[in-house]
Amino acid sequence: ISSLKSKLSTKDKIIDKLNSDDIINEVTRLDQAFQKSLNQLRELKEKIVTDNTVIFEFLDSHIALLKDRVFYSEVVDFIRDEHCNAEFAFQNCIDKYINNLKVSKSIFLKDRTSDILDIKTRVLDNLLDYELEYRAKRSTILVVNELLPTRVLNLSSNIRGIIALHGGKTSHSAILCK
Repeated sequence: ISSLKSKLSTKDKIIDKLNSDDIINEVTRLDQAFQKSLNQLRELKEKIVTDNTVIFEFLDSHIALLKDRVFYSEVVDFIRDEHCNAEFAFQNCIDKYINNLKVSKSIFLKDRTSDILDIKTRVLDNLLDYELEYRAKRSTILVVNELLPTRVLNLSSNIRGIIALHGGKTSHSAILCK
């Protein structure tokens, strides 16, 4: 799957053009991945017991992006115009937003990059039928490139510490870890 994800991000790959039946199937797959992602976020929200409103606010922001019809239409239009699969179209569209946040001079906005990346990962995982969980049988320090906010909420209780290469002090992942 990681090799598939790296192929998705390669801009110079030649992609076979889809026919009209395939395009309909890809739009259906996209819709199913969005719905599954929304359901996962709603379930996550229901199982959390806390007074920390930040958790609910960031989950609501993830839900809002997935319910945004303008963004969804942008991805569907990309599938139809470029005759490509849902994964490629979704990644192409959401990467524009991620790249805009990355170049911001605001540390706060840069730290929101992980939120959009979290949504991107969730939808792609659902499109690819892939599930990642951080589970540990004993006390463990988790070392990751970047820990996405909703992944923090699903950490095993045996995770005693986290070392992440990327992420800032004001990122939702850091806030949730505290």
